[in-house]
Amino acid sequence: MGKYVQQLNYDNMIHLLLHLISIINHSLKEISKNSMLPLNVDLKELYPLIMEKETWDEAQQTLKEMFKDLSALRKDHSSDQTHSILVDTIKDMIENRYPDPDLSLPYIASKLGMSTTHISKIFREREQTPINEYINDIRLHHARLLLENFGLTVNEIMARVGFGNQSYFFKLFKKKYGATPKEYRTKKNVM
Repeated sequence: MGKYVQQLNYDNMIHLLLHLISIINHSLKEISKNSMLPLNVDLKELYPLIMEKETWDEAQQTLKEMFKDLSALRKDHSSDQTHSILVDTIKDMIENRYPDPDLSLPYIASKLGMSTTHISKIFREREQTPINEYINDIRLHHARLLLENFGLTVNEIMARVGFGNQSYFFKLFKKKYGATPKEYRTKKNVM
């Protein structure tokens, strides 16, 4: 194709390149429209850059740089979106399964078919907290709601939110809310 393009006069070469950019731009928009990870790019800014080139080699270099930039952008965007989807999936799993005492990092990793190290790293980077702490926070939140709104015993509440060890539950609850579950309920009933 290079030999054919070199036989074209300058105006035809530029017209060919601008048409090619237009086709690529349209194709990217169509791909993004049907993608879970859309990439919003407008290549029309390349038109003046191409028009100022005097040789095929200069124009070709500009196109190569465009493809390199697009590839890097897509990779970064895809990775970022994939991590976001993964973290949202983990959070949904935790919210839906918090009553299960077996819910843990290894359980989540096995359900997702991924390594514990990988999902732990991504989750911690995104949420600034380890998965196990996040699980405990969700459980404690639901325990607090049950304490405030229902006349369940502490043991019933523990079972409903996935805690199996009373002393561990009391320790975490007191650390988060500044009182044991019984003290917390008493304070809420007085107010």
